Amino acid sequence: MLKVNLDNQIKRLKKDLSRVEKKGVPDAAILAINDTLKLVKAGQQLEMKQKLHNPTRWTLNSLKIFPATTKTKFPKGRIFILKNQEQYLKYQIDGGVSRSVKGGFPVPVDRSLKNQYGNLRRGKTRLFRSKKDFYAEINGTRGIWQNVGKDNIKLRIVFSDQNVYTKKPYDFYGRGKRIINTHFNKRMKIYSRQIKKFMK
Repeated sequence: MLKVNLDNQIKRLKKDLSRVEKKGVPDAAILAINDTLKLVKAGQQLEMKQKLHNPTRWTLNSLKIFPATTKTKFPKGRIFILKNQEQYLKYQIDGGVSRSVKGGFPVPVDRSLKNQYGNLRRGKTRLFRSKKDFYAEINGTRGIWQNVGKDNIKLRIVFSDQNVYTKKPYDFYGRGKRIINTHFNKRMKIYSRQIKKFMK
């Protein structure tokens, strides 16, 4: 979860304002936070498209914004990934080990079945590609094998009990913080000036 709670920046801004002008700061902060959260969401979706392999609409729509409101003492907002999508996106963000509940993960060994990330290519999920393919456990290795003639076989797909994610391609926190650092203060100043005009 990425939170936008910028109390320190707001306190610094208040030092340069009169007592009357300070009353408008919470409203300016709410507007600035919510504008910034929308930019963060757009930036996260772009990050997914750039760093993940063909993310689906389901994945791209996984971000939820809780906007800043007047109900809290200090304006704050947050953006997070919905629970269902978080179950698989967390490995792209933080790495880790995903364990199979049943059957195992199909891991391609045959290069013709791999995408650029080394995973099973989309459209290759029907594991038995021809009559020559068969499932077997041979010398402790469970997988899809293929007869290649003259009593020879080759392993095409191996079933693993776990997936180890060492790469962390999706920079959820880094991207979000960079957008906040770039845009929040600018919007805070803009809204503060606008509110200041109405308070004169």
